[in-house]
Amino acid sequence: MLSRRSRHLSLLLGVLAVVSLLQAASAAALEPSSNGKARGCRTGGVHEINRVRPEWVSVRANDAAQVVYGDVRTSTVAANDFPFSHFSHDWNWDLVPDPAYQFLVGTANGRSGGSRKMDMEWEEKFLPAAFRPAVGDRAWMLGRWVFDCGHPPYETEIHPPKAVAFTRVAPTILPGDSAPSLTNKTFIWITGRGGYTDRSVARQDYDFDITLPPRPQLQVQQSKANGAAVVTPPVAFGAEPARAILTRVGSVTPVLSYVPAGNPTKVHVHYPLAAVRDSNPNRQFGAIIAAGWREQSLGRAYRQMCVKFENIQVLHDHDPFASGEWRIRLFAGQQWVPISARAANALNDVDDGQTVPLHDANDHRCSAIFNVTDQGGSVRIGTTGWESDAIDGLFGQGGNILRLADQNDDIGAVNRVFGASANLGIGPHSDLSSSGDFRLRYVISELRRFPAGTAVR
Repeated sequence: MLSRRSRHLSLLLGVLAVVSLLQAASAAALEPSSNGKARGCRTGGVHEINRVRPEWVSVRANDAAQVVYGDVRTSTVAANDFPFSHFSHDWNWDLVPDPAYQFLVGTANGRSGGSRKMDMEWEEKFLPAAFRPAVGDRAWMLGRWVFDCGHPPYETEIHPPKAVAFTRVAPTILPGDSAPSLTNKTFIWITGRGGYTDRSVARQDYDFDITLPPRPQLQVQQSKANGAAVVTPPVAFGAEPARAILTRVGSVTPVLSYVPAGNPTKVHVHYPLAAVRDSNPNRQFGAIIAAGWREQSLGRAYRQMCVKFENIQVLHDHDPFASGEWRIRLFAGQQWVPISARAANALNDVDDGQTVPLHDANDHRCSAIFNVTDQGGSVRIGTTGWESDAIDGLFGQGGNILRLADQNDDIGAVNRVFGASANLGIGPHSDLSSSGDFRLRYVISELRRFPAGTAVR
């Protein structure tokens, strides 16, 4: 008879063996990147030009669109893309697929932390700033599952998508209320224009789930009748459990419902486009949905924040013989925000030491206004961009192929997150970019505070 210690050891070894088998099965479930060559990826040619002829091939012969859920780890614009297969620079985001979707990941794909990731791409010309992903988003996507032949070994991607939904925490003041509710905000974008291939999004429905934020704790209130403590549950959407607020792009409104109906943790989104007969790939559909729990009075404190981008000081313009031509994208709080046309024009012609204002002198408005929870909330500041050179003159129009020799330059980025311990970053900031090429100056301020116990209506 085995001793207790021996039995424990045998059990442990058995568990370890099962774990090893599961890990091996998981690794075996990944898509072999070597299949890229069998599907059509090539090498060779002058300066390896065959790598972009073709640049992408479908992972499966039927080329069926694939769904994936996962978490966004990065979100940036590409400094360089092959111009003859692009109309604009790609917006790239690293996504770690949920375990059920890890089969989409190629064996050559890199890791984010300890998890395999996929690099997703959608040309920014066809993905408006308001709908671009942010770090930390929960994501649902539908699109073309491909090998990227241009950068061997061959990684798998969803490229291009034709439908995305990015969900992030964004407390919202719902219609008729005077204080924020704890909501998640989802940015949905559906269009047949993704970049190198055009596909209709009509004549099919789109169904996916978005996660609700945690339900507020039960509130204890004093009964006016006898002073005894009574427990009052929070009210979801003012006692209208199938209601969320949304703004819409296009002629079709998504249909929302709770999952499960009685004690929901998700909102199911049904986008009814099967009845749309116009198959033009230029058709665009989108929505921004705020969904969460409305309390009778706030169980937590909220703060309304303002970020104002002041200016960018160029330290290294990346053009030794002429002025630099800079392209900058800015993120504040919970969303990518546009810069003014005047600032964009000024950044198109910059030199070392020049400071470019990011707003007009008499414009005192915030670049972004948003709500955060007082405890656990944060303010995120980010930039992405590049210094544009001759290669950009080839995008979508062709021209002198010698321009390929003058590649764009990466100008680094600013990435800051201010939590409660840093008082959400309130005050002025002057941040040096990761490459040391510029300083970004901005001010974070608090516009309003909503203490716990504030009546929502």
